[in-house]
Amino acid sequence: MKEGSVLEGIFAMYCALILIDPEDGRDTSFLRREITSMRMATQLVRSTRSDAQLVTLEKRFPKDENFGFDLDSTRKWFLIPGRDIIRDKQSPDYGQQTPSDKVQCELNVTLKADETLRAFGDNFRALNGGDFGKIATKMERLISSRGTFFFKKLINAKNKFLKNNRQDEVVYQVVADGIAGESSGGNIKADITIKIIANGREIVKDQIDFSLKSDSVTVENRGMASGMEKLYEMFSRNLSGQDKRSADVCIEAIRQDARGRTIRRNPVITLYRLIRDNGLPNGTQMSDELWDWFLSATFGDDKAQVVDIGERRIKELEPGRINAIRKYGGGRNGSLELNEDGTPKPQPMKLIARVITSGRGGEPMIAFLPEGETSKSKMVYGVRLKVRPNSGPNIGERETKLMIEAGGKDSIISTGLATRPLN
Repeated sequence: MKEGSVLEGIFAMYCALILIDPEDGRDTSFLRREITSMRMATQLVRSTRSDAQLVTLEKRFPKDENFGFDLDSTRKWFLIPGRDIIRDKQSPDYGQQTPSDKVQCELNVTLKADETLRAFGDNFRALNGGDFGKIATKMERLISSRGTFFFKKLINAKNKFLKNNRQDEVVYQVVADGIAGESSGGNIKADITIKIIANGREIVKDQIDFSLKSDSVTVENRGMASGMEKLYEMFSRNLSGQDKRSADVCIEAIRQDARGRTIRRNPVITLYRLIRDNGLPNGTQMSDELWDWFLSATFGDDKAQVVDIGERRIKELEPGRINAIRKYGGGRNGSLELNEDGTPKPQPMKLIARVITSGRGGEPMIAFLPEGETSKSKMVYGVRLKVRPNSGPNIGERETKLMIEAGGKDSIISTGLATRPLN
């Protein structure tokens, strides 16, 4: 069982509840109770695209649950009296009636059964209130986190239509598809997508995409062939002479092997070491390319926000925030410096490459850090070659990966930008 896959389903349920709860999830016992109920209600079905078994859930609110809202006669829509919901009770016009908004939420969850089955349906019901591993603790962390970027996104998406003093018909479609991203070649990162249809028209620009992690620093797991191709594409230009000729031989061997089921170990290790030892830039001249690689590997084509749910904290990587660090974080100690009029002063943060010995053993990591930093704890991201020990001369895709890992709690991508005026 994979905790990350289980949390994808739980997170989708949580999003749907926040969107249709008039109290915005303030009652955590309500969230806990309804998520538990939905986990028990999932079905085990066989995929129409393969022989794989899937854990699925389809819910329609208010058709299935109304959660205290008024309903219209068809039971299709929630009726939300505008002023009663959107105005504070201390407001002088509180209680004045305005046309009601109509709101509907559709939840669709599809997960791989071999990764999640024990945590849903009859198997979950048989636990009698228990749970597997750290899932219960992480779910508590999720439902109690109201200061996060993802919570604010959900509330903003909700209030955009419910607080505009107009009568709207709004449909929120929350989709968690644990198998759709596999056909994208890694370019689509979203595990959960929220589409908003207002007054019959899908508001594409307001779509929300989330990529879920569970205590993981890895933002991308590249297969060995594509991973080594990317390393070669990025850094082989910095090689010369015999090193460049050796790298060319290695990448051709890897390309040839990729047509079969196994890749020879020696070309992979040799190419990685050539790049690591002789192909990295000496300064910041590749900074823009290094930033672009991180943004692509982390957020994909769909610019999905990363939500990493841990036992003690939730780590978020949000595209706009990372771009701000890139554009403005090059000041002293990574500060966002402000002009006298309060506007930010553009000071691009430059990245450099360093080789850092991995605490996990194996090949040293290639780390990308802000200019002037040397410690791995400060890296923005890094590249690590994972080769299973004793895998022999031939290595399969499951035994070998090129891991793209984001910086930890002391990295600027976690701590964010401090602000101060210019002296």
